[in-house]
Amino acid sequence: ASSASTAATSTASASATASATAEAPAAPVDGDKKTGAQYAAYLSGPKKVKAGSTVGLSAVFTASGNYHCNDKYPTSFKPDAAPEGVSFATDKFTGAAFSTKKTSVPVTLTASSKGAKTVSGTLKFGVCDESECVPVKAQVAFSFDVE
Repeated sequence: ASSASTAATSTASASATASATAEAPAAPVDGDKKTGAQYAAYLSGPKKVKAGSTVGLSAVFTASGNYHCNDKYPTSFKPDAAPEGVSFATDKFTGAAFSTKKTSVPVTLTASSKGAKTVSGTLKFGVCDESECVPVKAQVAFSFDVE
C-alpha cells in the first residue's frame, strides 16, 4: 500500500508541475540592443505568440556609467509601419515607467496572422550625468513568431 501511495503522490506532483509550467508565460526576450557610450536601447517581449492575441512589448533603455534616465525628457516609442498581420494599438506610445538606471515604455500590438514577424520603431529618451544631458533617438527592432 505504501508504494501505491508514493506513486499517486508522484503522479499528482508531476501533474501539478506540468500544468503550472504550461500556464506560466515565457520570460520576455530582448531584441538587438542599440548602444551608445551613455545608454543601451532595445525592445523586449515574448518570442512566440498566438495568432489573434494582444501582445505586450517593452521599449527599454538603460543608462550606462555615471548616467541616469531623465524622467523630465519626453520619452516615447514611435513604431514604424507594422508588418502584414500586425497592428499597433496607437502610433505613439508614452507612459514610461522610470527608474534611475532602467526605463520602459509599454507597447501593445495585435498579431492577427501566423508567421515570423519583425516590428521596429524609434525610442526617444534622454540620459544625464552631472555635467550634461544627452537626447537620444534609437532605432530598435524585435522579432517573434506568431503561431
